[in-house]
Amino acid sequence: MPLGLSVVWKPSHCPNCKHSIRGYDNVPVLGWLWLRGRCRDCREPIAPRYAIVEAVMGLAFFALAYTELFSGGANLPGGPITNFSGALEVVWDPQWQIIGIYMYHCTLLSLLMSLVLIGQDKQRIPLSIVLFATAMITTCSIKFPYLYTMADTSDDHLKYLGFVKAVAGALVLSWFSWIVLAVLLVRKTSQKLFNYGASIAIALAITGGFLGIEGTWALLVFWVIASFVIFLKNKSIGAHTYSILIPLWPVTLVFLIFWRLCTKS
Repeated sequence: MPLGLSVVWKPSHCPNCKHSIRGYDNVPVLGWLWLRGRCRDCREPIAPRYAIVEAVMGLAFFALAYTELFSGGANLPGGPITNFSGALEVVWDPQWQIIGIYMYHCTLLSLLMSLVLIGQDKQRIPLSIVLFATAMITTCSIKFPYLYTMADTSDDHLKYLGFVKAVAGALVLSWFSWIVLAVLLVRKTSQKLFNYGASIAIALAITGGFLGIEGTWALLVFWVIASFVIFLKNKSIGAHTYSILIPLWPVTLVFLIFWRLCTKS
């Protein structure tokens, strides 16, 4: 990640004493609570941010499961995509298409949370995240086009429709982000601002790549409004305290929940 540490091959550890976090302590939210926010070994305080992020993500996954997975995709354009609904019917008798869509969207929310936190910490987005997102979008849009079209794509003419939508979504959202930044940060040019703009463009490109082009104009409108509020707040306090990436995560979650409504003419 930004500090050059891996989240895959090295176990979680205390940044102060470097002791590995025990498996029974490494439980989302609960681990932080029963340790009372301190390392078991050195008693150094553990920032509550970790538990807060875990709790927020858990609630988001449940909200999306309720509106998307358990409803059979009733929130999707043209949904529902299956006659099955409810946790037991969808999961017990696996409906892989809607399960795949739900997992794909959960992956997007996880990536966006990482990008938002990295942006708020004023760190550069690691290349590993960009490569992972690019590989996943490319592979899934070609191999599982229903993630984008929400319909049968057995016809050869529709074989690459998912990929086309993914590329279009990534290009439009990233291009639009530069326009927003040019308006908000007019007459301000520096390498630092360019890097800041690049991070926002990458985050929006990943969002567009996962969601495609369909209905994402609504997402853009809400993000622009929220970003303008953040911009005014930063201007009022005379410091760049809050990243305009912050609203992208909640806006995307709300968009996913109400996607079908956003695409109604």
